[in-house]
Amino acid sequence: MDSTAGIRPPDAPAPAPCAGAAEARAEVDALNARAWEARFSEPQAGVRLARQARELAERAGYRGGVAYALRAQGACEVLLMEHDAAVAHLGEAVEALRALGDVAGSASALNRIGNAHLRRSDIPAALAALLEALRIQRAAGDRMGESDTLNFLGTTYYQVGEYPRALEFYRDSMRIKEALGDGRGLSHCLNNIGNIHGR
Repeated sequence: MDSTAGIRPPDAPAPAPCAGAAEARAEVDALNARAWEARFSEPQAGVRLARQARELAERAGYRGGVAYALRAQGACEVLLMEHDAAVAHLGEAVEALRALGDVAGSASALNRIGNAHLRRSDIPAALAALLEALRIQRAAGDRMGESDTLNFLGTTYYQVGEYPRALEFYRDSMRIKEALGDGRGLSHCLNNIGNIHGR
């Protein structure tokens, strides 16, 4: 019996399944990016794209793809006012992303959970999710993520009429964005601060 049977020669092309797996991952990433982009303009289409991404990621064994599909679907569902589904999918995303050690992704999902709770007027739950996001961002030194979460916290307090607290969070966010050179984010913070002063 030939002892070399089944051994791939050094100059042979890589097996097709590896290339296929890479292609599947790239397709999942593209679908997730499109779903995330669609959340504001076409959230229903975003849900469909996220579901496609999740199905493909599950078949490919791509855990990160599944996690980001759940995040995208939940974010779209928040804007469709499907809050129970949103919180469920985003909660799954948080756990999956934490398991992968993805601090930025898990915090982003927590921020959207906070938004879902805010939209259904559950302020304690909204604050709990946002403060948890802030905690893990600060622990990881994620300054950009921290500034976004501070802005979300400002909006939460603004929505319930606690303007001094809202202003405090907006200003904290603004200082970080200024230090990081985030001009677009800084402009957004200044607009939010202007809304408070204009009341």
